[in-house]
Amino acid sequence: MVCGGHWVHGTVANPGVDRNNQLEFFSKNKRNVLPPVSTGSKTSQRNHLQAITLTHLYIMTRYTLVAFVSITLLLSLAGCSKSNRPDGFPPVYPCEITILMNGAPLKGANVSLSSSLESRWHSGGITDDQGIAVINTYSFAGAPEGEYKVLVSKYETPPPREDSPDGSGEGPPPKPLVQEKFRSAETTPHSCTVTKGGQNRFEFAVE
Repeated sequence: MVCGGHWVHGTVANPGVDRNNQLEFFSKNKRNVLPPVSTGSKTSQRNHLQAITLTHLYIMTRYTLVAFVSITLLLSLAGCSKSNRPDGFPPVYPCEITILMNGAPLKGANVSLSSSLESRWHSGGITDDQGIAVINTYSFAGAPEGEYKVLVSKYETPPPREDSPDGSGEGPPPKPLVQEKFRSAETTPHSCTVTKGGQNRFEFAVE
């Protein structure tokens, strides 16, 4: 808008106010603020002042409400995350175990961590196409700090048989693809130690 051939921040400048004062006001109040009025009746000036005050109150209320809702939501999410953990659940740390067979990644193998300490928390995972098992404990990613025996197992399920002796159509029992010594904590040659600050990435070969 133009005032006396000059632009003032896209808003009509008031001819009854000193130009320097106008520029200072508009530079401090670029958004959501009405320009001052120095001419006219006292009633119009009072109404204008009330409009500015209401504008400020609206802006402050809106942003205060947004901040309150955001903080409340974050606190709720944090509370839910904690409440999902059972009593006595220990801290867990990211852990990945790669299983190889004949030099190639073994897909679909069950990997379990067996601790010599008594614990009610089971840690384990299933290998993916790359032979990597991401270890989880009670549905949380990671494993508690400690020393473990690494157990690996995989079974092949034969297809159903139409000529089964009992007529049930069931085939022979699942066939283990990993040797028994890797499936038992007493005989497995593999072990690992999960630490708080370590990478906790291990690789083992099975037969």
